[in-house]
Amino acid sequence: MHFKHFTISNGLSQNTINSLYEDQNGFIWVGTDDGINRFDGINFKLYYFDLENNNSISNNQINSITEDQHNNIWVATVNGLNKINTISNRITRYYQDKINGINNNFISKLLSYDENSFLISSTNSISSYNSNKKEFIPIIDLGNQLINDFIIDKNGNLLIASESKLFFYDIKNEKLKHISIQKKELKYQKLLLDSDNNLWAGTNVGVLKFDSNYQDITPKNILENTNNESVITLFEDHFKTIWIGTENGVRSFNLKNKTIHAYKRDTNNLNSLSNDSIHCIIQDSSETLWIGTYHGLNSLMLNQKNFNHISLFPKYTKDISSNFIWCFTKDKSGNLWLGTANGLYILNEEKDLFKSIEIEQIKQKLRKSIFYIYFDKYENLWAGGSQGLHYLPQEVVKNIWEHKNPTLKKLNNNPIKNITNITNITENPATDEIWIGSLDNGVFKAKNTHKNPDLINFINYKNQKNIPHSLPSNTSANIISIKNKKGDYDMWVGTRKGLAKYSSENNNFITYNFNRNKDVDLQISAINTYKDSILWIGTFNSGLIKYNLSSKRHQYINTKSGLANNSIYGILIHNNELWLSTNRGLSKYNTITHDIKNYDKSYGLQDDEFAEGAYFKDKTNKLYFGGLQGYNAFYSHKITSDSIPPKINYIDFKIFDQSVLPNISNTNQNLSKDNNIILKKNITYTDTINLSYQHSVFSFKVAIIHNKNSLKNLYAYQLSSIDKDWNTRPSIQNQFTYTNLNPGQYILKIKAANSDGIWSKPKSIYINIEPPFWQTKWFYLLSSILLLATILLFLQIWKKQIKLKQRRDFHKRENDQKTAMIKEIHHRVKNNLQVINSFLRVQASKIEDPEIVTIFKKTQSRVLSMAVIHEKMYQTKNLHSLNAQEHFEPLIIDLIEAYGINKDVSLDLKIIPVDFEMETLTPLALIINELISNSLKYAFNNQENGTIKIHLNTTNTPNYYQLIIGDNGSGYDQTKTTSSKQIGTKLITSFVKQLNGSIKQLDLPGTYFEIFFYCKKREL
Repeated sequence: MHFKHFTISNGLSQNTINSLYEDQNGFIWVGTDDGINRFDGINFKLYYFDLENNNSISNNQINSITEDQHNNIWVATVNGLNKINTISNRITRYYQDKINGINNNFISKLLSYDENSFLISSTNSISSYNSNKKEFIPIIDLGNQLINDFIIDKNGNLLIASESKLFFYDIKNEKLKHISIQKKELKYQKLLLDSDNNLWAGTNVGVLKFDSNYQDITPKNILENTNNESVITLFEDHFKTIWIGTENGVRSFNLKNKTIHAYKRDTNNLNSLSNDSIHCIIQDSSETLWIGTYHGLNSLMLNQKNFNHISLFPKYTKDISSNFIWCFTKDKSGNLWLGTANGLYILNEEKDLFKSIEIEQIKQKLRKSIFYIYFDKYENLWAGGSQGLHYLPQEVVKNIWEHKNPTLKKLNNNPIKNITNITNITENPATDEIWIGSLDNGVFKAKNTHKNPDLINFINYKNQKNIPHSLPSNTSANIISIKNKKGDYDMWVGTRKGLAKYSSENNNFITYNFNRNKDVDLQISAINTYKDSILWIGTFNSGLIKYNLSSKRHQYINTKSGLANNSIYGILIHNNELWLSTNRGLSKYNTITHDIKNYDKSYGLQDDEFAEGAYFKDKTNKLYFGGLQGYNAFYSHKITSDSIPPKINYIDFKIFDQSVLPNISNTNQNLSKDNNIILKKNITYTDTINLSYQHSVFSFKVAIIHNKNSLKNLYAYQLSSIDKDWNTRPSIQNQFTYTNLNPGQYILKIKAANSDGIWSKPKSIYINIEPPFWQTKWFYLLSSILLLATILLFLQIWKKQIKLKQRRDFHKRENDQKTAMIKEIHHRVKNNLQVINSFLRVQASKIEDPEIVTIFKKTQSRVLSMAVIHEKMYQTKNLHSLNAQEHFEPLIIDLIEAYGINKDVSLDLKIIPVDFEMETLTPLALIINELISNSLKYAFNNQENGTIKIHLNTTNTPNYYQLIIGDNGSGYDQTKTTSSKQIGTKLITSFVKQLNGSIKQLDLPGTYFEIFFYCKKREL
């Protein structure tokens, strides 16, 4: 038996195991002297007493564990009862004052009664708890009788074990009856009702078994022949085996064949029990047996693969090297012969007989390894090994158990007598030839025509470089005879440099090298044949080769095909299955479906590494494979797949690598700034998760529970709309993460497979990721409405703009027509003014009075000034205004040139660029015309040069302007004012009033006037 151990080093809180329980989800609950542990197949989660935390159990010393229908785990301690709500992660403590019918806080046992209730025992009383009504009900009080154990029979009545008595209690009728037996001074410690309704009572001196009428019969002590050990626990597994835990190991009693097996701690066997003091035993849903001891937890695969593992050490021999198995064979009596690193042994498996075979002429410097054993047609046993070739005569073989010191005889025939390291022995049935393979000296052949092997003469075949068709290598570890189409037998030799077939006609060898790289030698380690038509060739590092003898075609099968390893040490064939021993366990290859299944040490193999040549199939089709730690013997058809798939549990949910706790808001967990609660209950019991778009990175942690080869379990997960294929991982890599998912609804599916590849049905969890408000339907709806309203508003505005444009176009056409008309008017006015000016000039030429002529000239000047304005107006695009600077500067210059006074008169001209309308521009032009004309006529009569100044500026008062105009001539003498001057003065005053302005003469040399006037400016 291979026991797997769990201790503090594996994560247990404490090594003393008091109670065990498997819940509905497959978790194993382990009660210790220092808290309770939940095992998920890989890790332990601890629940313990914390003085400062009310959400902790009442005491760390655990006595018993059970579960109710609401997934609550109930824990009995030496100081109170506890309920662990696995859905909310809340723990409730119950002390004696809250438990009706219990008179102290020492709770010894919890036992499920029906689907709604369980029973609770204390030191001397039993109560029940109804999980629906949430109430405790007293059942029975035994007074001064201490209760060690109690069970429930098939009718719902109680069987109670006290210190010295057994009781039967009818719960309905409330009747207590003592079960009397003849044996006295017994201490009843444990009770069990088996599947046949027989009562078992564990006592201080063994186990008593009652039949179905346990009330009135004399029981039988099952352990009478086993030193009457004190029994601590009893358990029946699914295979009708009673497990009896004592202070001195555990016993198994098979109810079918009545056999008893004992299992104890063995310091020489790491796979034995961790401790002999057995406290509790359960079997889980994957048919794994769990044994709690004083020092550690043990698990045992009951329905194992039937890879029966046999170790010669220490059961049969005291030399550990005997465990290294090199070869097997069986004689006609069914005895198993084993060649080991410590010599030759014989074992009768049925009678459990064992004997060591001595070896003659041992060379002490060499090991005693036996590499190959073979029975020839005379029933002589041939044995080849590190000491050379030996044999055991057939008469010794027949009476092997009667011989006191059977001894292998040394074969002294030349040339083989000095050859060591014999690796293979076989016969050619057609020619009576015996073939011997060696590690360093090629192969040997001899006619086996004598019952006495000493009379045989051998021929040696070796590799000779200069001789073609010699043996390809002297390392020839494998030889096999295969019947050919002629009815003869061909001898095939596997060497370290390829495969060779012996040609009897030419007395030489034909070499076959299937290696793709011809520069690399094909090292052959094993050969077998199927129906003499297919040659199966095992190699070192190149895998398995299938060679068809008819078609001469070969095919490689290796780790890429699914093999455990590319170094093949042994090949056995059973029906359509090949069993291959390798450096990494056993591989089973189906030659029809090409399916490959690998098995390693965790399945019960002697070790992961096997030995070259250590393979054998007997007449019953039992397969043997040997290696460093003994050998495995099994029947292929009994190696079946485990049909129980794993249980799947979500055990943690994380956001940004932070575990999300149930019934706590996001704000309090610092997950996001809202009061939403993501998990209303523990993630194990959650089927829907609602997330915010802010939770962009989240992870799941899962427990894949199937405790047979739990490290070989697999799981696969797939998220709808994200994963096209299943993502497959080993169960130990039990966390996976998704990032940056778009808002929406997803379904996460997860499935799991046990070590035999049996998959569970997918388990689903729904994930809803809420979008931000700008991606919600109502936002899209409002946005659509707003967009529609905007479009409608735009259409309305567009329609109004069209109408407005139409109006503008209409008005523009009207304005264009009016503008054309006004321009025409300005043009006609200008022409008429020019006509008037011409009439004035003609009239003036006929007048002789100088003063009147002067008046006519001034009038001409004024008319010309107005004509220029009208000319500018119809030439410009803007009919409303003219730029003062552009208008006045050329007008003034033309006016000075027109007078031609033959004086050196300069202009001080500074006019700001401002637009004036017609009603301002016309009177202003006439004022400037009048004053400049006066300057030209009167200012420079007594001097040869001078300056005329015209400055137009803005003022500090908005829309008011300053015009300074004058000259530095002789000045203005009012006493000499003529009638024409008076007319001009009146005109100037009249024009200033039109401008809503004022005029004054400045006290400066010459004649200067300052005019202030109002006009709404049009600056460029």
